[in-house]
Amino acid sequence: MPTSAFDADERLEAARQLLLSVDQDADAEQSDIDSAWDEIIDRRVEEIVSGRANLVNGREAHARVRAEVAARQVNFACREHAEALDEYRAAAKWYESNRPGWGDVFMDAADAAIESILDPSISLGLLPEPAPHTTRLRT
Repeated sequence: MPTSAFDADERLEAARQLLLSVDQDADAEQSDIDSAWDEIIDRRVEEIVSGRANLVNGREAHARVRAEVAARQVNFACREHAEALDEYRAAAKWYESNRPGWGDVFMDAADAAIESILDPSISLGLLPEPAPHTTRLRT
């Protein structure tokens, strides 16, 4: 086994110094990030205080975003995806044949997954308006 030119204490000190240098780099990066956010916050507060900012009620803003999303929302048209619809139906039948009731469980899960994909408000972090359950694939 090779021997080291440094004893255990010297190796530990070298490792400690290396770790400190990495931590200092991370602290410097965080300091830059914090400074950038401070500038943005200061600018926005100044815009509000000076009256240059156009403030909007939070509920109104969410309603506007929901309306824009609804206007752009892509409809999942089953007739344009006949193969996918056939696979969906076959999977539902398979689940149902293996255990009664599982076909509906599968369809509910698939519908919920598709709904979450087609509803960009989820990715925007908005709470969707309560709505009755709608089924997109069942025909």
